Amino acid sequence: MENGTDWPTWIQAFTSVLAILLAVFMPGILKEVERRDKALAIVGIFKLSIREVHNHVLAMGNVLQSRLGQYQYPKEIKIEVFGKVIKKLEPMVNSQFELMRSVTAVDLPFPGMAVIPSTLESSVEMLIDDVDLAIQRDKPVDEILAKYKWHRNNIHELIKECDATLNKIQDDLSPHPVVRMLKRAVVRLRDIN
Repeated sequence: MENGTDWPTWIQAFTSVLAILLAVFMPGILKEVERRDKALAIVGIFKLSIREVHNHVLAMGNVLQSRLGQYQYPKEIKIEVFGKVIKKLEPMVNSQFELMRSVTAVDLPFPGMAVIPSTLESSVEMLIDDVDLAIQRDKPVDEILAKYKWHRNNIHELIKECDATLNKIQDDLSPHPVVRMLKRAVVRLRDIN
């Protein structure tokens, strides 16, 4: 090369500049990657909790239908059966709401996510209260199950909206392929050191 410089000198200069740039910008890049990973984990927790709530609501309907739907029970037995179903359902559903609330204490990727647990919880409470009231008033089993199905459909629609919102948030947070590649490289560098 001209002026007495050669390729190894240029390569060494380039790697030195690259090392300085990485030293300056790497903490910020790593912080952003960690923030994004944390946000994706929060979205994942919300999605799993919502699925669990939905499964428990469906199970409640199956149990009610199988236990109440076959015979015309007297009011006292309906109340007893519903009480047993709720005693099993409530702790499981409430644990999911508590999990989502504990996650909302952390910085959420989008502040609007904080309303998801409370909205879903109020819908489940309305379902339980409405079915309980129908049983207390000694309504026919068909009417009790119709109330359950109406609320279940509303909860199902709410869950579909929540899923769509969480999927959009997840897509927005998913790292760019270059960031993923950089993250893998950083992890490998850490492993080497």
